Amino acid sequence: MTSLNTYTYDDVEAAVCIMEALDNENIPLFTEHQESVGISQLRYDIITDCAKKLSDAYTRIATTDEWDVVPCFDMELVPAIMEFIGETEKTVFLTQETWDAALRRLLWISNFEEEMVRHYGCTIDDLGLGLDQLYAVYNDMKYAAAVAEYAEKYDLKKHELMP
Repeated sequence: MTSLNTYTYDDVEAAVCIMEALDNENIPLFTEHQESVGISQLRYDIITDCAKKLSDAYTRIATTDEWDVVPCFDMELVPAIMEFIGETEKTVFLTQETWDAALRRLLWISNFEEEMVRHYGCTIDDLGLGLDQLYAVYNDMKYAAAVAEYAEKYDLKKHELMP
């Protein structure tokens, strides 16, 4: 007897968002997988593997009080994660830990930038930092502490807080 897989609403939403991100961006890792196995198998792999792991990571990590800002799931978060994974990984079959780390990285960077803009009026681009460089240096700190340390190190002046 064949057992049926079940999917939560969040799993399905993650799968749709991943497919939409792949439709809008050329991410070679996923394009190569599609060329190797076909579009139907790519969709199946996204539904049964990628989406479940992304959904699980989001539920456990992004919904905590740790983050002041959580980018819009479908329009910002998923495309950014897919782009990062596409640039750094060699297979579409990733461990849960890899999805978790990619999500934490994106949330940390988003919150670092929001904190930097709020207190110093600077974006990450304004600072001239690459995301990988920034994250490699400061990721072991909470983003607010990293902003404070960076501002002190480079003598940034606080401006009045924006509401």
